[in-house]
Amino acid sequence: NQVQPQLRKLMAPMQEPEFGAKTDSHVKACFEYLYELPEANQKVAVTGFCFGGSYSFALAIREPKLKIALPFYGHSDQPASELANIKCPVRAFYGQNDENLISKLPDLKQRMAEVKVDFEAKVYEGCGHAFFNDTNPYAYNKAAAEDAWIRVLAELQKIM
Repeated sequence: NQVQPQLRKLMAPMQEPEFGAKTDSHVKACFEYLYELPEANQKVAVTGFCFGGSYSFALAIREPKLKIALPFYGHSDQPASELANIKCPVRAFYGQNDENLISKLPDLKQRMAEVKVDFEAKVYEGCGHAFFNDTNPYAYNKAAAEDAWIRVLAELQKIM
């Protein structure tokens, strides 16, 4: 019971705008590094989980050379006018029981459709947040994780 307030205190800096800006710049730097590698052939994708999923959406908005974004349980609150900057497909993965994100998904789909972003969301029944995390026995769903990974690899194969 005493751990939760301590955890919230430790996590609070992640909610600050400075943290987001710094993380965005780090993700962008990683993209630029990978994009310039000869063996990457200028074909770079992004995936992330939870906050990383949301940063995947952010990179897709800010980087027109991105080939595909594959966010897991991420979200974008940006208006359609910003989502219109997305030039790559976005294939997102969610657990049906992740109420916070699932409640926002219809609005996100609508905003993406408004600006004609190639967006698909796969929602796994009976799963919650972090269904892909095999180190968390309370959240992990083997069948959903395996299906999601097959889908990720198939999408990556398309950009090769």
